[in-house]
Amino acid sequence: MRIPAAAGVGVVAALGVFLALLLGGESASKAQAMAEQQLGSAYQYHVSSLNIAKNSQGTFVAGVVTAWNAKEIRHVSVRWEEH
Repeated sequence: MRIPAAAGVGVVAALGVFLALLLGGESASKAQAMAEQQLGSAYQYHVSSLNIAKNSQGTFVAGVVTAWNAKEIRHVSVRWEEH
């Protein structure tokens, strides 16, 4: 009974690390900067989703950044290509 429980804990921990790296890495920083460039510094920002696709033509990144302040919440779509 201990082995399945430990395996489950390990999978959850690995998933948490993966998500933290994905949503907190260089691509996430660029997505947040692009959203801030569109809306300005009057908002707080959080990367809600990030999709990174690689193929022979390069890397394509698309995501959604949630921006909020005391008056509103907005969702900003961002995308770029890396070659």
